[in-house]
Amino acid sequence: MSITKPLSQLSPGQRVGPYTIQHLIGRGRQAEVYRASRTGSRSDVAVKVFLPGVIRGPSHATCFLEEAARLASLVHPHIARVYDFGAEHERELYFIAMEFLPGGTLRDSIAAHPSGYPRDDVLRLFTPIVDAVAAAHDQGIVHANLRPEQILLGADGRPVLTDFATSCLDPATPPAQPFRLSAIAYWAPEQAAQLQPTPAVDVYALGVLLHELAVGDVPFKGSTRDEIVAQHLYEAPVPPSQRKAGLDPRIERVIQIALQKNPKDRFVSVREMVALLNSASGDDYATLNLDRRLTRDVRRRSEENAFRKTRAAPTPQDDTLPPKPSSKKPWLIIGAGIGLGLAALALLLI
Repeated sequence: MSITKPLSQLSPGQRVGPYTIQHLIGRGRQAEVYRASRTGSRSDVAVKVFLPGVIRGPSHATCFLEEAARLASLVHPHIARVYDFGAEHERELYFIAMEFLPGGTLRDSIAAHPSGYPRDDVLRLFTPIVDAVAAAHDQGIVHANLRPEQILLGADGRPVLTDFATSCLDPATPPAQPFRLSAIAYWAPEQAAQLQPTPAVDVYALGVLLHELAVGDVPFKGSTRDEIVAQHLYEAPVPPSQRKAGLDPRIERVIQIALQKNPKDRFVSVREMVALLNSASGDDYATLNLDRRLTRDVRRRSEENAFRKTRAAPTPQDDTLPPKPSSKKPWLIIGAGIGLGLAALALLLI
């Protein structure tokens, strides 16, 4: 359904790049999305046009074109395909032309399931989105804007991820619209603290999404921005099984790990979430948490490899690692080594 309030930038019949605007289909804080057509093409496209002042100056323009090119390189059945992008500098107009999906958003579908979906439907919707996020992470791209409004449904019900966040916004320009509470409900604590997003924010948002798919509601709600942010930062979520009887314990376990306040306590990779959901039991995942030091090291190396080009400083050392054993007590080192060896052997024999 198109939005009927007046358009702020473009009217039907106007052109942006090679595309002719039909009507507005969505408006966010920094951009509007239009349905448009292209001469000689039978398929319509969705054209995202950033609001005036959001991308300002040569440095932001260059950043935008680089990020748009990276998004265009993402080819995945559950990521909305970016066909084209460009800039009209005389109008200070920046746009991205994407795959048009007529099936509405996942938010519309969730509204029809106030008590959550059955487990099979949860996995049918959740698994492809996780796979799409994993593909983006493999290319060093963080979505940082995950929520049901940004997941579109194809005519066949196929969930498709769209609207990746962009870092090319002018920080001196106030947003055209305030954050929606539905968006804040998906913020990771570090996003609420305005820290640079990493793959861990997508893990957290996927945990919120899984909670909403399974239970029918988000874990944290409030009437104001500050109220919801405080819950993200300081409050533990109510166990999902207390909200919905008979919930698969694997779903609850995934939610609990994904919603940890400390990013280092969440899943190292979003793929681990699906692995746990498909495991024979929740206990199958326990081995991944036997050595927290190893887990931290894996996360550190993964982030360094994926984001080497964008990280301005090397990863700080983790001061939570245990101190080195004192050389004055070699018998403690020997005893610890024997104990670890026996534990490893026991695991191999199980």
